[in-house]
Amino acid sequence: MYLEIFLIVAEEAELPALSALMRTNSQIYAGIVEYEQSICKTRMQRYMLAPSCGVVSTRTPERQVYPRFSLDTMGELERRQKRIASIVSHDILSANSTISEECRSRYVAGLERALHICDHVLDLSNQDSERKAQVEYIKTLSIVDLAFLFEAASMGSVGWARGRGADPTTDPDYLHKMLAFEDLVLRQGSMFLWGLTQGPDNFYRHSIRQMENVAAEIHDWEFNNGPKLPSLRLAVIYAFIEKKKCTFINFTQHMAAIVEREIKGPLPPAGKEVTKGIHQQT
Repeated sequence: MYLEIFLIVAEEAELPALSALMRTNSQIYAGIVEYEQSICKTRMQRYMLAPSCGVVSTRTPERQVYPRFSLDTMGELERRQKRIASIVSHDILSANSTISEECRSRYVAGLERALHICDHVLDLSNQDSERKAQVEYIKTLSIVDLAFLFEAASMGSVGWARGRGADPTTDPDYLHKMLAFEDLVLRQGSMFLWGLTQGPDNFYRHSIRQMENVAAEIHDWEFNNGPKLPSLRLAVIYAFIEKKKCTFINFTQHMAAIVEREIKGPLPPAGKEVTKGIHQQT
């Protein structure tokens, strides 16, 4: 009975409280360690997208991977959730001037889910070094998720350029930087955007350095130099074109129409979260 009550508390307690509890008693510490995977499997159900593999830590810019069912992973998921909640309210994702106040909450919910998907794409980079797992996962997404992924990446790049006063007429690398930004939203998820907008200096410098490196990758790709790893931005576009049966010329119009339909369509039934009603395959 004592163990059952203890496990229920461990599954429901906030992580700081659980950490403090572990420090109070060696038996409690040993019990949590012994049942760590079981506790984490239960706690994971509260998050929008549960990881399917090891999770990349974003506590620091240096890469580290946590085991899937670990308290470190629970801390990482909580960290991402808080960061995403702050990012979707930031000016960097406010570049779409067509969104009315009546539709903004559903639009923000779509962006929020998109960033959680991007974080999952980041975790899939653990599976291989050639982005195959990431590309295959993107192919499984609904057209609505694909449209909001592109929206988050493209509006983020526009918001970033506007905020810095970037000028395509005076910056010869403007297009490369914009494309690099969009690909990095998909590759690095919320850590990249948070690092640029709200993170400390080491995160900001890391995000800027990544953007410069990816812009150079794109430049080399255009001139047929260097490695040619798949662009996740193009993976999203091609997956959308395949599912929607549109063309490279008009896919942006189709994506914009889907985003508009989702944020202006009928509200989900009472008691349902907005994000549950937005992202269904059609």
